[in-house]
Amino acid sequence: MNILNKKQLLTWCDRKQSKGIAVLFLIIGYCLVATVSTVKAAGYDPGPGKTLVLIGQTFKDEFTGYVNGIKVPAGSSHYGTFFWGTIEQGDDGPNNQFLSYVHNTYNGAFALVAFSIKDNWMASGCGSVEAACQAIANGQFDSQIDKYCAIMKSHANMKFLIRIGYEVSLYQFGNAQHFINAYNHTAKRIRNTNGVTNVEFVYHPVRGYNDATGMYPGDEYVDWIAVSIFNNDVCLACDDVINCPNDRLDPNLKLVFEWGKEKGKPLMIAESAVQSPAGNTAEGFSDYLDRVTEAIEAYDIRCWTYINSNWPAHHWPANIWSDSRVEARGDVVKKKWNDIVNQPRYVHYMNPNPIGNPFISPEALSTVLNAHDARLDLYAMNGKLVSSLDARELRNISRADLLRKNGTMYKNLSHGTYLIRIQSQGAVHFKKFLHIP
Repeated sequence: MNILNKKQLLTWCDRKQSKGIAVLFLIIGYCLVATVSTVKAAGYDPGPGKTLVLIGQTFKDEFTGYVNGIKVPAGSSHYGTFFWGTIEQGDDGPNNQFLSYVHNTYNGAFALVAFSIKDNWMASGCGSVEAACQAIANGQFDSQIDKYCAIMKSHANMKFLIRIGYEVSLYQFGNAQHFINAYNHTAKRIRNTNGVTNVEFVYHPVRGYNDATGMYPGDEYVDWIAVSIFNNDVCLACDDVINCPNDRLDPNLKLVFEWGKEKGKPLMIAESAVQSPAGNTAEGFSDYLDRVTEAIEAYDIRCWTYINSNWPAHHWPANIWSDSRVEARGDVVKKKWNDIVNQPRYVHYMNPNPIGNPFISPEALSTVLNAHDARLDLYAMNGKLVSSLDARELRNISRADLLRKNGTMYKNLSHGTYLIRIQSQGAVHFKKFLHIP
């Protein structure tokens, strides 16, 4: 089993030297005149102690499998080839069908969209990733950027988190300045030239500290700083490779998280999934989730995108990838996941626009029930289903029972605000907020 290869060792040594220099500059900086930070706070940031839960990626049936098996996440994850100006990978092909499904079904949901550069650079017609970035910065793909803007504007009720390139590194992109210019040109054209307002930009480097700091595009168009967390990133083996066997989070990632927090940007896990061999057992799967959530809590990570996918079924090699679907791997894994995401920290989907007047009193609730209602669900504000009545219970419930705090619907509930959804003939016809004093 490999522990640390030569390239990783050189990166480690270089990072340690860089960290020492950074400390020296920090000390010098404190001797200079203090300045006021102008870093823009991300409007989609859920705030301290909260983490948006997004579910990826690409395939509608795996997204709906999570919805049906767990609950509706805060959003979804999608990929498009930058040089085509389309969101077309997987079930989005050829024209963002999966994205449109989420938009039309879950008003106000998030969409994490990757504009693929490094994995699809040949579509640019340029000779390398570096040359493709130069072409982007020079405006040769402005029409494709404008096509992306049209998609975002036509999905006006969706909150877009755009990764301009993803898992970027000095090794793959060559000259960092070419990527920086391409990133900033793209973001500026989206936000300033096209006036797209339902978007924030995500800078997503690999876990290397030198990569993260060396390719940083600057504060103006970076709203979030993201990383990927797979097995190696939390010191678990993958295909007989492990890089930090005596730790639970890669030292590079620790430095990147610390640096990101110093930049004043909310942190994001843009891609994550358990891999083989950990993903082959419930115990290994649970260990991976423990390590990820430890990092989320330690560094107050504000968004977590989990790739809920049967990777081998999509022709990914089984010696590296496993079935990472949390709702499909048995009761132990499903319970583990539910125990995590049902904590107050984790934010799933809540419709921001209930039908009509957003609030209803317990007294008025009894007047809206009718004989055709099939189901009434009561959700906490973190998206967790806390109470449910089926058609039989709805037919038999009395007005007095609806008003009793220890009655059928409210039993074991604390005071607070909840969302009520009533379904009839397969469709939600009533949606209000209910406050329990």
